[in-house]
Amino acid sequence: MVHIEGEIMIGRPVGEVFDFVADEHGALTFDPGQDGALMHWSWDLEPHGLLKLMTPLIVLQGRRQEKEVWTGLKHLLESGRASGPSGRAATARSRPSGPDAVTCR
Repeated sequence: MVHIEGEIMIGRPVGEVFDFVADEHGALTFDPGQDGALMHWSWDLEPHGLLKLMTPLIVLQGRRQEKEVWTGLKHLLESGRASGPSGRAATARSRPSGPDAVTCR
């Protein structure tokens, strides 16, 4: 079994990030922070058959892909170009949220 987890600070309110991300599996958690929402993800993968031999490659690819996906979400939400469930564009924050800080383990 392979475990992939990480976190990213998104400079938007927790409620806005939560509403934008449809997480029906409960693999994402959100914590409020001074600079916005700290989003955590945690996945378990269990390759079978021949894919089991490729586990190290799958782990590297999975971590890289998660980092790219959530960094893209961060940029979209912080830019104010994202439309939430109401169809309205999110408003931009008055202060910058700082550099990208994505941690994958």
